[in-house]
Amino acid sequence: MTYHKEKNGGKKFVSLLTNFKQTAFPKLNQGHKVEINKVQPEVGAIPNLIHQTFYTKALPAELQGNIEKIRLLNPDWTHKLYDDSDKMQFI
Repeated sequence: MTYHKEKNGGKKFVSLLTNFKQTAFPKLNQGHKVEINKVQPEVGAIPNLIHQTFYTKALPAELQGNIEKIRLLNPDWTHKLYDDSDKMQFI
């Protein structure tokens, strides 16, 4: 798509795009907040517990980063990481 400069030095395409955005998406980028209602678990409900396994607890950096992100996204959850030794003890 091409655009032409207006006499005042502005760009017609940018002006059209801005007008379209304001008309089509009036609430876009107006700082709307998303509220999440935390629900208390019922008695007997499935516990907020994340189980993960890997052959060793010395995780590669990429996996460690993923686990940290999961913990940040689920602060009210308990996280458990099991290695091969833990799995053998369980069995």
